[in-house]
Amino acid sequence: MTQPEYFQYGNYVDFEYDQSKEYSLLIDESFESAEIPLELVLKI
Repeated sequence: MTQPEYFQYGNYVDFEYDQSKEYSLLIDESFESAEIPLELVLKI
């Protein structure tokens, strides 16, 4: 059984964090859009 389309967010298994880059959350809705900067911290 497969999950409904709204549960399939993507595959982040191969994601490699790069401290030299700036990351942000992009939200794009029909009524407004926003870009929220993420202040990620690497914890070991």
